[in-house]
Amino acid sequence: MLDRLFSESATAEEKTELMSLLDKPDHDEVVKQYLDAAWGNVPLPQQLNEAQSASMLSAILSRQETPVVPLTTTRNYRTWYRVAAAILILAISAAGYFLLNRPGIQAGRAPLAQKSSEPKQDIAPGTSGAILTLANGSTIVLDTAADGNLAQQGNTRIQKNGGTIQYVSNGGELAANAINTIRTPRGKKFQLRLDDGTIVWLNAASSIRFPASFDRLSRSVEITGEVYFEVAKDASRPFTVKVNDMQVQVLGTHFNINAYDDEPAVKTTLLEGSVKVNNPVSGKMLVPGQQAQLAAGGSLQVKNGVNTSEVIAWKNDLFSFNNTDVNSLMRQLSRWYDAEIVMPKNIEPVTFNGQISRSANISDVLKILELTEEISFTIQGKKVIVKM
Repeated sequence: MLDRLFSESATAEEKTELMSLLDKPDHDEVVKQYLDAAWGNVPLPQQLNEAQSASMLSAILSRQETPVVPLTTTRNYRTWYRVAAAILILAISAAGYFLLNRPGIQAGRAPLAQKSSEPKQDIAPGTSGAILTLANGSTIVLDTAADGNLAQQGNTRIQKNGGTIQYVSNGGELAANAINTIRTPRGKKFQLRLDDGTIVWLNAASSIRFPASFDRLSRSVEITGEVYFEVAKDASRPFTVKVNDMQVQVLGTHFNINAYDDEPAVKTTLLEGSVKVNNPVSGKMLVPGQQAQLAAGGSLQVKNGVNTSEVIAWKNDLFSFNNTDVNSLMRQLSRWYDAEIVMPKNIEPVTFNGQISRSANISDVLKILELTEEISFTIQGKKVIVKM
């Protein structure tokens, strides 16, 4: 059964049965033998020394109930592994199972520090929620609104179902002049379906401005923050996204736009189809795997070979770090946990690689980062103080 868990082919029932078996002390030796056998297949740069191995195995067998992260750090352009590959981490939590050699992961899983009986300060992760502002200026708090019909604008009915809303046009008079806005505060995310069938995901601290129903000639929206689109195909009506001084034009495609004000560039990443990115000076056509970067000065550059899974990890409830500098990493945490981050004046040139569930409390994320021995944190209410 361990082999099936390793290959990620185990069923939910098998995983539950395995958790029950491994919870019994008389199975510890079997688990240790399996880990020892698998350990030999781990590349040497990822292996731990004897003391670290014993500590990790102890944590695994004690069945920590918190999410874990595969993590590496890079300092001064030199890659080195402070947290090596744990062969198996059993985490009975919303984060599920993190297994060695999942695609795209370079480092292994590190156990968290031993639990303390003392109460600790913590910040819960973000949740689904947003604020809808209708054309008449009235607002609806979507996270507390009941499922069902929320409003009617012209020919368009606004419906809520769980963590998403959809605009459903019934024919008749169009509501193209009824401009709506959906805004996610810090610590919230949301999903909606526009009246043409386009699906939109909003990350924390983001917004989209759009008509209740598109007209017969074009489809145009405006965004802030970070938004992922799956645009419904309609060759007769191009779809345009406006953000600051940039426009993205498509017919039907999947793409992500990161346009936070505190980021160094507006980044448009294409996953499927094709898009044209325009600014007042130039325009670029993108193919899947490319990213257009519009710098603050107005220059538009295209980056090839982008890891699109990393770009849209937020949509799939993951943090994904790929040579991510500490400032960028902490900005992501700040938005999702609605936390104030206090950074030291002199920042070490250290970057991070890895993944962790966005359903983890912030203390779990910070503990993982602290295992690199590069950084430490103190939580004071909604404030996180960073030390390097």
